[in-house]
Amino acid sequence: MICKRSINEQSEFNYFIPEQAISAKKEYKCQMSLRLYSSEEFTPIANPYAPVADGGPVPVGSNMFYGREEFINNIVDAIIKSPSKQVIIYGQKRCGKSSVLLHLRKRLNDTGRAFCVCFSLGDIMNNLSEVSFYHKILDTIADEIEYGDYDNVPEFLCPKVNEFKAQDPDNPLNTFAKYMTKFKVACKKTPGWENKNLVVMIDEFTYLYSGIKHGNVSSSIMKQWKAITQNERAQ
Repeated sequence: MICKRSINEQSEFNYFIPEQAISAKKEYKCQMSLRLYSSEEFTPIANPYAPVADGGPVPVGSNMFYGREEFINNIVDAIIKSPSKQVIIYGQKRCGKSSVLLHLRKRLNDTGRAFCVCFSLGDIMNNLSEVSFYHKILDTIADEIEYGDYDNVPEFLCPKVNEFKAQDPDNPLNTFAKYMTKFKVACKKTPGWENKNLVVMIDEFTYLYSGIKHGNVSSSIMKQWKAITQNERAQ
C-alpha cells in the first residue's frame, strides 16, 4: 500500500494487487477517514520488551525467556553424558544465542555435575591469537574459581599472559594442555569436584574465523581443540 498524499482528516490511498493474484496489475482508489489526535490526548504505552530489546542476554528468571526448554534440556543431557561433547549454537544476529548460553549455564551448574565458565571472544578481539585464546580460557577458569559462589574450590593459578607465552612460544597448545591437566588433577583432589565436567562456553565464536582469516590464528586450531577435548587427562 502506498500513501499518495496526506490530509488532516482524510487520506487517499492507492492499492495494488500483485500480478501473481491476477493476470494484470490493477489500481484501486478510495477515500479513508484518518483520525489524528492532539498531543494532549497521547497516552504512552509501556513496552515490556524494551529492557532487553537493545540490551544484553535475557536475565535468568525473567518471564521474557520462554520456548527454549526442550532445546536447553537436550544440550544439558548431551553435555552431562559426554565429557568431550562439543556443541555449536548458531543463528542470525540477535536471535537469542547469548540468552540461551546464560540460561544453559545456570541449568548445567544446577545439576551439580558441571563447572561452567563463559566468556566472549569479543573481549580479546583486538588481540586475538592462539596465545590470547588459550590464556583467556585459563584466566576465566581462575576468575570463576576465585569469585564464583562455591563452598570449596580446587587450587588453580593462571599464569600471566607473558609467562604463558614464554613457556612454549612455538606451541601454546602444549602449555594450555599442561595447565588444564593441573586443573583437573586439582579437581580430583577436591571433595565435590571429582566428577564435575568442565564446560567452556564461548560467545561470539565467529571472531575466531576472522583471526584465522587474518593470519593471527592457525587454521589448525580446531583440530588442536578437538585433541584437547579428547585428552582424558585434560577432560
